[in-house]
Amino acid sequence: INAEYGIHPSENMADQFHWPPLESDPQVFADFATKLGLTNYSTGEVFSFDPDMLAFLPFAEPPKAVIACVRRMPEHKDTDKTRGDAATEVDFYMDQTGKLDNACGVIALVHSILNVPDMILADGSPLGQFREENKETTPEQRARSLEEFTAIHELYKETAAEGNEGNQDGVHVHKDEEGNEVEKTFHFIAYVRNGKGQLVELDGTKAGPWVIAEGVSEQDFMAAVGAEYNRRIAEGEIDQAGAVMALGKKAPE
Repeated sequence: INAEYGIHPSENMADQFHWPPLESDPQVFADFATKLGLTNYSTGEVFSFDPDMLAFLPFAEPPKAVIACVRRMPEHKDTDKTRGDAATEVDFYMDQTGKLDNACGVIALVHSILNVPDMILADGSPLGQFREENKETTPEQRARSLEEFTAIHELYKETAAEGNEGNQDGVHVHKDEEGNEVEKTFHFIAYVRNGKGQLVELDGTKAGPWVIAEGVSEQDFMAAVGAEYNRRIAEGEIDQAGAVMALGKKAPE
């Protein structure tokens, strides 16, 4: 996402980011969520939206949120940012500002946790404090709050520094169809169901929460996310070289 705010890679780019990139690794996100205060949910990598493959996710119940790491194709990026409506019903939505340069990972995680009532935060936890302080604020005010929210920022920087040697500048190198190495920047977004049973995409760079589908049940949630994710790839909106993780209730040990 660095290129979206006019930031260009360099050898020391990791030191220049206020919010360095997070690695798209379910364990990294699970550990970070725990540090933020999440007690009863964890993450699992989604290799396929096929029901037989989803059955292998390590959860006690069907997932309640999805975080996708996508590369928006340049020719679709501007249109994508116009989508969404601030009036869409969700429990929590925040913007992503320029100062939150590579914070799309934590924003996607915050959007996931704070829009699923079943996700329990420990008393006095960093994310619990952030939620309390921003119950009545606007999406832009929430972004400004996160910019200076030291308890979350320090944990975030620690997490971003772990196991992320190949992504310190927010750029991944992939090979194209001809075998040439191509640099690509990626962006984290979240999917949840709202109180109306709508599938909603939450992305702080959009105009607001974006309703994807109506009448989505808990059991149909993953199929609905998969249909949207695959549609965007098929229609050339996002690169097929993405990654997906789900958040679900921890299974008994």
